[in-house]
Amino acid sequence: VGRDFGLPVDWLNTVVGAQWRFGLPAGFAQEVEWREFGPLTVGLAGRSSIIALKLFAVVDQGPESVHLQDLIALAPTSDELDQAASWVLSQDEGDQFPALVEKVKEHVRHALG
Repeated sequence: VGRDFGLPVDWLNTVVGAQWRFGLPAGFAQEVEWREFGPLTVGLAGRSSIIALKLFAVVDQGPESVHLQDLIALAPTSDELDQAASWVLSQDEGDQFPALVEKVKEHVRHALG
């Protein structure tokens, strides 16, 4: 698709593909919405999965990453953030990781008012 439309080589973020090996958020497969574009079938991740993956990306890459703006734009509820955080916390056993997750959650909640 990228070649056919003259897109840059990195037009599609494939980093999340590596997450298949470590585990995706609960319910990921059930939330996927399949759409057909001619002969191309595309699976779109569901809302709760995207919130969880974006939260993980912000904690992993920092608040300067585009993922923070994406997460805020999704305007997750407090319950959605807590559910996402449960999965994110399972992805890293570092001592400082839980505090980082909580800091990002607080930042998002503050940004959303």
